[in-house]
Amino acid sequence: MRPSLAETTVLNYLLTLEYLTNALHQSGLARFPSTAFTAAGLIADARGRFQQISDHETLHISFLKSAIGNGATAPCTYTFNLTDPQSFVKTSILLKESSVAMYIGAIPLLTNATNVALASSILAVQARHSAWASAAVVQQTPWSGGFDAQLSLNEGYSLIAPYISKCPPTNPNLGLKTYPPLSASSLVKPATTANGTTATSTTTQNLTSSAFMMSLGPIGTRSEHGRRAPNYLALLSGRSTVYVPINADNTVSVPNNLTGTVFGVVTTTTAPVSNGTAAGFGVSDENVLAGPAILQFPVYAWQRQL
Repeated sequence: MRPSLAETTVLNYLLTLEYLTNALHQSGLARFPSTAFTAAGLIADARGRFQQISDHETLHISFLKSAIGNGATAPCTYTFNLTDPQSFVKTSILLKESSVAMYIGAIPLLTNATNVALASSILAVQARHSAWASAAVVQQTPWSGGFDAQLSLNEGYSLIAPYISKCPPTNPNLGLKTYPPLSASSLVKPATTANGTTATSTTTQNLTSSAFMMSLGPIGTRSEHGRRAPNYLALLSGRSTVYVPINADNTVSVPNNLTGTVFGVVTTTTAPVSNGTAAGFGVSDENVLAGPAILQFPVYAWQRQL
């Protein structure tokens, strides 16, 4: 049975993601031979595992194209800033973390049971890829907690759009919009590490889990009743959404209980979602001003996650 238009849109969204991640891995593997991985100090089987990841993505593409039929989107051309094996691994991890959240957000929008099962199976593999690369290759956090965050289709597409250079004009219009990018950098502030020593963090890619002020990039201002209207940074963390007000100087005070991968979007309200995501968490698309930005917090082995 051919999927409906809405079903086709969701499947093409996932196919767009698979094309992108496969292009990344094929590009990195073609550019960096085994000797480059070894010289970079990566584990011995890293390149072979990334080749397997690329193989899995090729299978995902084949199954998604088969499920969609004649309306399947075609691959685009992509731009990746790959300067060495480490930058390749970093980009792979960020896209895999994004892939998990994108699949979680997309699957509830599918109505065909076969497609739900297919996408759920792919989601499980995406999570395995992400956990392996994070833990085995770069010795960082393999998971965020008992639950992962989800992204709406517009939020997910906004994350991957910067990598897409040009698409065939015959590709179907998915009707998705991209939000302005959100840049975020932490202001250096002492934080206590697992062994009680003092550490500092200057990048959103590996933030400490202690409260700190974070500076956001330029964000448009709004007015209500002649006064500056408040904006919020919504932090999508597992099954919860934490809202923190954005100060006049575009800084925010990040809470100290965040772990793993967190997605941040600028929103105009703290109202509940209304864009098809699961009730109780997420951000309504019509209220998003910018983002998402990917923030990563460590999860130490001694931490409980109940």
